Amino acid sequence: MLDRSLLPGFVRDVVPEAWLVLFDKYVSFFVTGVTGVTLNLIITWSLTTFVFGVNQYFYGYLIGLAVNLIYNFVRHAIVTFQTQTGHVKRFTLFILYSLGMAGLQAITVRELVDVVGEAYYLLVIATVIFVFSTITFLVCNYWLFNDDYF
Repeated sequence: MLDRSLLPGFVRDVVPEAWLVLFDKYVSFFVTGVTGVTLNLIITWSLTTFVFGVNQYFYGYLIGLAVNLIYNFVRHAIVTFQTQTGHVKRFTLFILYSLGMAGLQAITVRELVDVVGEAYYLLVIATVIFVFSTITFLVCNYWLFNDDYF
């Protein structure tokens, strides 16, 4: 958790403790996402390069994706949200939610790029990733990894 003593005095006086806790969770959530994607890329590249070959890259990607999702769930359950119960049900819902959001994200990117133009595709992708990850954090924090619901 963020050490409040490191914050300027006016921030300590103004920002509620609950917001700092939420900020800490979001940072952990973000770190999990970044390390999960990195893990996915390393596995995908390794399996494509040394096992499947470039023409079969998609198999490496699917394995990397599976490891990424499992890693994200475990790290969120233990570190980010520190859940105590309902892990099998939570895991199932997490996988379904993650895959559904990935599909919705892909559709959103495609539609927005069609509207704003291909010149802005990276900006659209980055914006959609940020917005969807923020929504996902809220869903995870207030429902999926909230022990009150499981």
